[in-house]
Amino acid sequence: MTAKIVTNAISRRYLTGFPSSAGTLIIIGEKRYFIIDSRYYDKAKYAVNAEVIKQDNYFEQITEILTANSISEVLLETDRIPHSEFLNLKEKLAKFNISESESLSKEIAAMRAVKTPKEIEKIKAAQAIADKAFDILITEIKTGMTEKEISKLLHILMLTCGADDLAFDTTVASGENSAIPHAVPTDRKIKENDILLIDFGAKKDGYHSDKTRTLLIGDTHDNTQLAAYAAVKKAQELGISLMKDGAFSKDIDQAVKQVIRDAGFIPYEHGLSHGVGLEIHEAPTVSERSSDILQKGNIISCEPGIYIPGQFGIRIEDLVIVQ
Repeated sequence: MTAKIVTNAISRRYLTGFPSSAGTLIIIGEKRYFIIDSRYYDKAKYAVNAEVIKQDNYFEQITEILTANSISEVLLETDRIPHSEFLNLKEKLAKFNISESESLSKEIAAMRAVKTPKEIEKIKAAQAIADKAFDILITEIKTGMTEKEISKLLHILMLTCGADDLAFDTTVASGENSAIPHAVPTDRKIKENDILLIDFGAKKDGYHSDKTRTLLIGDTHDNTQLAAYAAVKKAQELGISLMKDGAFSKDIDQAVKQVIRDAGFIPYEHGLSHGVGLEIHEAPTVSERSSDILQKGNIISCEPGIYIPGQFGIRIEDLVIVQ
């Protein structure tokens, strides 16, 4: 008999629906045991579909559960826990066979990659908050504002619109800074005819959103900027159309990059896409190095870009529900 022990906070929340900074979930066939300390115990008793145990003598409690169920092998999330924790569990549970396999990590990642209807609604809600905040932001942006000021304002607007937190550190990059794919906001002031790239997201009920918009400040832009924007938009539209159940990630990435090459530009070097959910980056990924095959229920980004060092960058990003 094999036992699965889950201690990673994100995996634990996914499998139990219960957010906590600590806790251990043990899965043995159809049985579930949730060891949790006194801070969460009373609430967890009613919220978690498992036998909830107040943590006392931690390793003795785990040993008792494993022994009572005649466990011969224990699976851990070997790539989701610190190595020191793995070694400690292996030492304290030495009488059991602690596997070094990544099978449990892969199993949970695969489950999380396909979103449930409830998860989809939560991600939609997070994205709606970010969209509402951005719609307000674009009415407030003025030349002379710094990247930092815009980033701070967007942060406040997302919280005001209902976000629990930022999904990640917002990118606000103008002019030559926009050519850096993940630039950090600086004191650079927005100028007339600047390119302004904003990558942002809201977090709500544990779930994330992700979006990038590139704004053309002012009324006059050179032909290179306009051509780059048009190429990225066309590439993104193709990418979204190809993101279907059964599609090969590598094929999508290659097709999208070819649109940019055909327009006379060098395409992005980052991945075209990543999954979004309880984490801002999760499976699957769409890139030239990915072997992932898309499945119905994946929620992934589509974010092609063109970056011309020292001049400007263009990126457009939206989330896609794979059908």
